[in-house]
Amino acid sequence: MKNITILAVCALIGGCVYTVPLVKTPKIEIGSAVVGLWELQENKESPERMLVLPLSKKECLVSYSDKETLYFRACLAKVADKTIVQLQVIGGGGGGVPDDNRIYQYAEYKVEGDTLTVRMLNDEVIDRDIDSTRALTKAIKKHIDDPNLFKDAGVFKRVKE
Repeated sequence: MKNITILAVCALIGGCVYTVPLVKTPKIEIGSAVVGLWELQENKESPERMLVLPLSKKECLVSYSDKETLYFRACLAKVADKTIVQLQVIGGGGGGVPDDNRIYQYAEYKVEGDTLTVRMLNDEVIDRDIDSTRALTKAIKKHIDDPNLFKDAGVFKRVKE
């Protein structure tokens, strides 16, 4: 699970909810398993797509397209023994940028073959008003074994060109 993908999944939950990062400087390398184009597996007229592109060995750019396109800077963070994707919204396809400080979201993910499963951090378990990296880390550690720490999964399939 050293590949980052979760990515733009902020859009799956309707937006970013946290004001503080888990990490300020990425330290964990991202593998290549999640790089590429993914499509959410739901019955919709126009499928939601997520494009993951490497920016460096430790960061990715994620583009998530539904009705509009959102762009995220993604990196990995480690809390206890769990690898978590940190997503920072950087803007929208129309040139819009965030107008408040709720620019972070967190997720866990798993890549199995051509399937990517993403679960977003549950803000009913981890308070969205936490105001420091230290407090956010402590709260996640406290609930690390809680089955409700992350929300229901979104399942993506790799798009083969």
